[in-house]
Amino acid sequence: MKTKFIKMKRIVIPMLVAVAVIAQTTVSAFALSTEGVSDLIGEDESIVMEVGEVDAISAAAPISRAATSFTDLSEVSWAVDAINDMASRGIIQGVGNNKFAPKDNVTRQEFAAMAIRAFGGENKVNELAQQMSAKAEAEGGSLSSLKDCETAYGNNWSNEVMVASQYFPEIAQAWSCRLSDWSKDANRAEMAFIVMTIAESLGDEKFEITDGINTVIGDFNEVSGSPYVSSITKAYSNGILVGTNDAGDYKPNEYPNRAEAATIMQRLVDSSKRKAVEVNIEPEEVEGTEGLSPLPDGSNIGKYTDAI
Repeated sequence: MKTKFIKMKRIVIPMLVAVAVIAQTTVSAFALSTEGVSDLIGEDESIVMEVGEVDAISAAAPISRAATSFTDLSEVSWAVDAINDMASRGIIQGVGNNKFAPKDNVTRQEFAAMAIRAFGGENKVNELAQQMSAKAEAEGGSLSSLKDCETAYGNNWSNEVMVASQYFPEIAQAWSCRLSDWSKDANRAEMAFIVMTIAESLGDEKFEITDGINTVIGDFNEVSGSPYVSSITKAYSNGILVGTNDAGDYKPNEYPNRAEAATIMQRLVDSSKRKAVEVNIEPEEVEGTEGLSPLPDGSNIGKYTDAI
């Protein structure tokens, strides 16, 4: 599905003009005439507005921006740009009272909501939830449980996210529509699984696994034992979730916080924010084979000193 970049332009509109337009389109909006308003505000006053211009490039970007004013970001200065950027795009949300809770662990349902919103904001969550509900109504079967999911947990904010997530078969198989599973904190392996599954399904970008990526993941022995190894290596190869230290350790079982989740989302929607990952595969030298030429089928490339 194609989502389009939005270019924001600032325009300056004389206040009198803005008032006049609203007064003409809104019944009984003002008791004063436009001339009366002019006497109050002055003819030189103006307002600044942002308008969106749709670009023709397909991308993972929502269609709206909103003002942000989180008051609890002082301890995560490294993530302020990502948090404000993603909040303004409608990809992440606060926890109320102008708080973002950046150091709280991110849950599976929170991260899934972020990843889906990256491809159309809250409207995308609504769209997928409605689509899956309609499908459940028509087909029943394994989808019939969605009806229970929508009501069993009361007015839980994540009901719609859980229903929308059933759009992705791999995710539905992992956690179905069980709040007991979705409300758990997401570790880094699960985050790679969620974001890459959703991005490859809803976006236009093709994510490839870099040859030799295992050589730069310091704890690849641990990563290789994860059921989400493919998602991890794909996210790592594309600079969306990368190493956590100089050794390149991925640490699949660690639990990132909400600030880290915001930076991951920013890398997803803005390729310029992604981390460059360089893979340098040194040829394996086998003693006693110097001077041998590459075989026609290339099977000895990288094994012999003269076959580089």
